[in-house]
Parts: sequence; C-alpha cells; structure tokens
Amino acid sequence: MTDKQVSDGIARIEGLLSTLVKLQMAPILEKELQDDFCRKLWTHTGKATAREIQKKLKCGANKISETWTRWRELGLVVKDGKAYRKAV
Repeated sequence: MTDKQVSDGIARIEGLLSTLVKLQMAPILEKELQDDFCRKLWTHTGKATAREIQKKLKCGANKISETWTRWRELGLVVKDGKAYRKAV
C-alpha cells in the first residue's frame, strides 16, 4: 500500500466519522439552539473572543461562559487554550 493510498483511506475514515458525529449531535444542537441568544453565540463560537461576543450580543461574560460550559459537557464545543471552538 502506498503512502497516498493510506492517506486517502485515512481521509475517507475521517470524513465518515465526522458525518456520524454530526448526525449524533444534530438533535442535541437543535435543542440547544432554540434560544435566540444561543443561536447567535453558536454563530460566533470559534470565530470571535468572549469579549468580542459580549459586545456584539450585549450580554455578560457569565452567560457566555455558562453556555460554553454546558455545551462542552454536551460535547458540542471543546476548549482550545483560553477559547472554545465547535467540536465538529
């Protein structure tokens, strides 16, 4: 088996795994994003800092932190250094 074949196989497995994870997370994400604040926060998660999001959404840091913590427990986001990013 060549390096290219191995690389292609790994890429295919990653793609299939990502699809399965998204399918499993879809009902959880749908439930979490029923709230307008959560939908907006989800849009900005991974793209802006908490401070930038605070200004854009006109909310407190605690509300953002509590939501991200809940989402981390649900597997929707992962902590990436000091920030959070979407898991998939």
